[in-house]
Amino acid sequence: MIASLCGILDFQDAVYGPITYELDHCSGRLRSLGRSADTDWLIRYWKRRVPTGMPVARDFSEFYRDYEWMGVQRHLKYWVFCAPYHRDGKDGYLKSLPLVMAYLRAACARYIDLSRY
Repeated sequence: MIASLCGILDFQDAVYGPITYELDHCSGRLRSLGRSADTDWLIRYWKRRVPTGMPVARDFSEFYRDYEWMGVQRHLKYWVFCAPYHRDGKDGYLKSLPLVMAYLRAACARYIDLSRY
């Protein structure tokens, strides 16, 4: 049956961007398991990508920083979802804001360039 062969491709607006963008999105579920599960998953991903010539930092600490900074950027964008509350009274996204803030505080505290924020 042809329907069983179909799927959905989500190109995220079909823009070229940092390789860590989708990694941050995919690992969101891992964050609830803790930072060590997140880091383990990222190390395995990174080790497999470096030899392929993909545009990942050759040093894992740089790759991890790129990943975390992308996470900060994506979490800051989460505040846009406050608009449905103010505009339409929909409060569904507000329930996630404590987790968003916890991630932002923890990630920013690990980097001098972000710690003042």
